Parts: sequence; structure tokens; C-alpha cells
Amino acid sequence: MKKYVLVFLIFASQMSLADNYVDILPLQLQYRYEDTVNQSKDYLSYQSFGAAIQVEKFRLGIDAAIRKDSTGNASLNIETKKKDFLLSVGYQVYLIQNKDSIWHVGLFANGIAGVSETEVKTNLLGSSSSSVGDQNPVFGLGAAAVFRVKYFVLEADVKALNSKGFSPSTVFSSQLKLGLTIPI
Repeated sequence: MKKYVLVFLIFASQMSLADNYVDILPLQLQYRYEDTVNQSKDYLSYQSFGAAIQVEKFRLGIDAAIRKDSTGNASLNIETKKKDFLLSVGYQVYLIQNKDSIWHVGLFANGIAGVSETEVKTNLLGSSSSSVGDQNPVFGLGAAAVFRVKYFVLEADVKALNSKGFSPSTVFSSQLKLGLTIPI
């Protein structure tokens, strides 16, 4: 039994020094500065979730973001649903780490690609119609700071995203993510 405990402790200590991680990020706050249904520009919040895997200095992440807007009155109601699916590839440009390796912060430069889709539902005097727009490609650049403590991860990132499906076509986004990190 002592041998198994010793092997487990050695294995666990080596895992804490690993540079490879899987991040599960279900709690996210995302804001984008874009046109609203009221024909003004404002920070709009999106519901989003994601996951990432880091191998050495490279990080691959996937994010999904959804936003629903509704405008109108009892006789005419228009509901817009926006969905984005983004893949980000990042490179760690700098690492800040304490002496005991309890926590560390990685700074990443990211390239982003994905698709955006908009669905519009119109309800006019009780009759409704629905239309789904084309899937428009999304490209962008970003920067992220990934803070890890034991099995928890906090990520803050900013992005500039471009797509013909966005209004305006270039949208700036800021995001705060909280989740679990698993050393592999």
C-alpha cells in the first residue's frame, strides 16, 4: 500500500509541473460593441461557453456564443437569434509563475476563425415566418491572459472579429471565462 501512495505522490507532483492542460469553461461573460435593434451602438452581452486544450506553448480553443433580441409590439414582433462558433489558435508569448508553481499566468496571442449565423422570426398579426441567414465566415485576432490556480482557470480575452454577418462588420469583444483546468 505504501508503494502505491508513493507512486501516486510522484505522479501527482509531476502532473503539477506539466505544460499540458484541458480547460472546461462553462461560465463566461461576453460583451461586444455592436449595433442594437434600437439602431444605436452599445455593449451587448452574449451567452457563451467553451473548452480549450493547451500543449506546451500552443492552445486550441472552441467557443459558442448565442444572443436573442426581440423588438416590436402586440401586432408585429421580430425576434433575432445570433449564433457564433469560433475556433481559436493561440501561442503563449509570456509566462508569469511563482516559485512554488502554485499559480501561473500565460499571455497568449490568438488567431480566430469560425462561422456566424442569424435567424429571424417575424410574427405579424398571429402569422409567423422564420428565415435563417447564410453561415458567414468569421476571422479575427485576439489576446488572452490565462490564470491557473490548482484545478481552476480564469481567462480574460479581447478580440477583434470581422464578418459580413456582423453589424458593423468589425466587432470588438471582451470576455471573462471561469472554469476547471485538468493537467494532462
